Amino acid sequence: MTENWINLCIDGAVKAMTRTATFLRFGNGDWIMGYNRSFGNCSVFYVELWGILDGLTLIQDKLFEGVMIEADSLE
Repeated sequence: MTENWINLCIDGAVKAMTRTATFLRFGNGDWIMGYNRSFGNCSVFYVELWGILDGLTLIQDKLFEGVMIEADSLE
């Protein structure tokens, strides 16, 4: 993966409320940004899909050659 690629990492968690943590990094591993979002009562699978959508929305106007999406949901 080159610097013109971006890595979108999503991790969902369930406890009392479902949450997602999303991280964006350049292809060389340099940090771009990260954020958390709460979703209330729903499955981790849906939370991770929302994290992917949010991340892709944030980078849609940027000039990257490609996006590698990483999610850890086992559902």
